Amino acid sequence: MTVALVKAARELEVEHYIGITASVDTFYEGQERTDSANPNLMRSLHGITEEYRRLNILSYDMECGTLFKMAGVYNFAAAAICGVVASHTVGENIILEQRDIAIKNAIATAVNAAASFE
Repeated sequence: MTVALVKAARELEVEHYIGITASVDTFYEGQERTDSANPNLMRSLHGITEEYRRLNILSYDMECGTLFKMAGVYNFAAAAICGVVASHTVGENIILEQRDIAIKNAIATAVNAAASFE
């Protein structure tokens, strides 16, 4: 499935990266966000983004872990496509124009990849 997603992205000329995503359980603290309702980040989470970067982890999300766990439990294939909407190393703000493009490209890539399984 991952190969199909890469092929579809190439065919659609969508900029893409292949790599590891850290699936965390919180949007703010788990992703080392301090610009939130709770600016008091636990000590154990300070520097986690840089540590993940050293481990070649490209992004954060909150759903892929569940997707892959369910695929393993129920013995079905799974792959994930994530759209980049911000650069966490630069800032925490979502770039709205980039979000819209990322969503459009992710949907088109997924649909194109799924069509290859027909």
